[in-house]
Amino acid sequence: GPAKDAKIRVFNDAPLAVGPDGTIFVVDTQDRIRRIGTDGIIDTYAGGGQDATQNQDLGDGERALDHDFGEITGMSVGFDGSLYVADNDEFRIVRIRPDGQLQRVAGNGTNTIGLGGPALQQGIGAPLDVAENREGELIVRTRVPASAFGSPVRLLTINTEGGMAPLAGKIDGEECDESSEFRIPDGRPARDACFFQYSPGGGLALTGDGDPVIMQSRYWIYRASGPY
Repeated sequence: GPAKDAKIRVFNDAPLAVGPDGTIFVVDTQDRIRRIGTDGIIDTYAGGGQDATQNQDLGDGERALDHDFGEITGMSVGFDGSLYVADNDEFRIVRIRPDGQLQRVAGNGTNTIGLGGPALQQGIGAPLDVAENREGELIVRTRVPASAFGSPVRLLTINTEGGMAPLAGKIDGEECDESSEFRIPDGRPARDACFFQYSPGGGLALTGDGDPVIMQSRYWIYRASGPY
C-alpha cells in the first residue's frame, strides 16, 4: 500500500539503501527488507520466511521472501541492481538479485575470521556493512570475534571470483586496545591500523576511486588509499 500509511519498526541506525532508479530499501524490525517504489507504494522485498536449512542460501539460493535473516546491519545496491545485505547475526553476506533470488556470497555461518581463501568457506566475523566497487569487488566492514587478536574492526575484500582477502585493520601482533600505538592510523599501512566500533552505526562508503572510507570510534573518518 502507500508508504506514507505504513508502519516501519526500526532499531538503532536502521540500514537504508537507494537504487539507481530511486527505489528505497529500508530494514524493518531488523530481519526483513521493505521496498518503496518511485510510485510511493511499499512492499516486503526480502525476509520474513522460514529457512528449511542453514545452507538454503547456497548454490542457486532461494526466494528472498523465503529467507530468515538474523539482524541486518548494512545494505547497498550494486551496479547491476542487486541488493547486498550484511547479516550480523548469521555471519554472512547475501546478494538479492533483481529477479528476487537470494544467494550467499560470503561467510560460513560461524563467528570466526579468516585470512584468505574462498569467501563461502571462510568466517567473516560479524559483518556491519558491505559495498561494491567499480571492479565488481565487495568491500566488507566487519567486527571480529572477541577472542581474535588485532583490530576489533577490519575491512575485507571479496573479488569477482569469490576469493576473500584482508584489506585494512591489523591482523597480527599485539591485540589492539585504546592504548595501542596503532589507535590513530594516520599515515600507516591500512593493514597495520586499529579500528574500533562503539555503536551500531558507523558506516562504510567508497570514493569514486574505490577507496573505502569508514568511521573510527565516534570522532574520526578515515580513508584507506591503495595500493594495499
